[in-house]
Amino acid sequence: MEKLDILDAGAALSCGCGPLLVIKSVDIPFKDATIAVPGIYTAAHILLRLWYTEGNNEKDSRFDRILLGIVSGEFDDGVIIH
Repeated sequence: MEKLDILDAGAALSCGCGPLLVIKSVDIPFKDATIAVPGIYTAAHILLRLWYTEGNNEKDSRFDRILLGIVSGEFDDGVIIH
């Protein structure tokens, strides 16, 4: 049997795979929306900043709390990992 190791970091970015931007309502201007990100030093946050360079409204959140935070109103939008 092969010996497997769990790594402390990984990657899964390619065409059709990667972070998704979830928007609660199109009525909230994106520039005013509070956007949850799964960590400041993550590929998801970096890609958001590369795509939307004008914003400074991100809030760091545990990845498993982002969708619940959007539903509860804590965040307007969020970047989730696949």
